[in-house]
Amino acid sequence: EQENICLVEDFNAVVNLDRDYKSNKKNKNRRKILSKTFFDMAHELNLSDSWRELNGEESGYTFYSNPHQSLSRIDMIWMNKELENEVKYRNNGQYLGNNPRQLIWKGYNKKKTED
Repeated sequence: EQENICLVEDFNAVVNLDRDYKSNKKNKNRRKILSKTFFDMAHELNLSDSWRELNGEESGYTFYSNPHQSLSRIDMIWMNKELENEVKYRNNGQYLGNNPRQLIWKGYNKKKTED
């Protein structure tokens, strides 16, 4: 049986060009997409893109490139379903820039009391 896995990373690539990348320029196809090897590994380990699972079609861009005049969602958290049921996201706006997205573990932010 697989242990719980939570993979947090700046992947410097997107999952889906249509949902995770926005640019007015015509070079959209040049944007890097996560590799088939990554998706095979995610499938084998039962990992899913937790932001996409919890927020549906919301864009959730995490990076703005001034030279390319583009927005993309390259910072992601992939985890298995067991962990996904224990988290929620706090979003401070569509494009976060230097304001980090918060991942909150449900029930784990409560103060512990001594008996």
